[in-house]
Amino acid sequence: ILLPDQQLYINASAKSKLINLDQLLEEGNAMDAPLVSEEEYHLNLSPNLAFDLMLSAQELKFRKFSAKEIHGVVKLKDGYFTASDLSFKSVGGTATADLSLIQNPSQYFDISCNASLSNIDVQQLFHDCENFGQEFITDENLRGNASASINLTGVLTDGLKMDLPKLVVSSNLAISKGEIVNFKPLEELSEFIKVDDLNHVKFATLSNNITIKDSKVNIPLMKIQSSALDLDISGTHSFDNVIEYHFRVFLSDILGRKAKQAKKENEEFSYLEDDGRGKTSLYLTMRGTASNFKITYDSKSVR
Repeated sequence: ILLPDQQLYINASAKSKLINLDQLLEEGNAMDAPLVSEEEYHLNLSPNLAFDLMLSAQELKFRKFSAKEIHGVVKLKDGYFTASDLSFKSVGGTATADLSLIQNPSQYFDISCNASLSNIDVQQLFHDCENFGQEFITDENLRGNASASINLTGVLTDGLKMDLPKLVVSSNLAISKGEIVNFKPLEELSEFIKVDDLNHVKFATLSNNITIKDSKVNIPLMKIQSSALDLDISGTHSFDNVIEYHFRVFLSDILGRKAKQAKKENEEFSYLEDDGRGKTSLYLTMRGTASNFKITYDSKSVR
């Protein structure tokens, strides 16, 4: 401790009633400072500090996000930080995770994380994570309980901002008892299929393997069985909000009649397909940006 350029090593059990990351990560570590903005965060892993901690905390806060009953093993050595066997309760459910950070030559941080989430409240998750920095679909539009396994790699700046072009995520997601409320793109479908309750759609289960790469969210084909209609959906959504979604709508006899009444063009062979059981499929595509998109018939998907 007294000599310069010496490494301090700590092997301990650490317990805390509250870990406030907004204060801990603030430049200058002013404990009595008000809530800081993202620009004021500064993370630096000193090569002169090493620790091996059995961590237990009653609560952790970071901006709007909070977690309770945190347990895990936290280590730092030679600028390499790991948090293993982490477990905590948050947003109505539980989570486990393994996390690593290492400072690269650019003084940014290579991050790797494997996490498992169980019975998470989707609306609360979007709210506490500030809608993940986007406004296309928010906590006001979503309800339900989610479980997921997530693998993430990327690069963080010292201000804790993600270098989005380098972010790679693979996730296996399942949402139960879901609801989509007042979601404009879904409501726009009523121009084509004239279903009155598209402003509040309920579905039992939704599952998919969603990936993020090259600043784009990729959604493989998935089936949604909901209170309003049954449909298949796939598409991409870039971080600069350029979207391309494809819909295949399965209509019951009653909804099928509504669709034909709504748009005479729906009866044209180019856009409809009989599945052999007397049900009709209508193909639609949504292209543009999140704030300015257009829904049209998707004759290419039919072919």
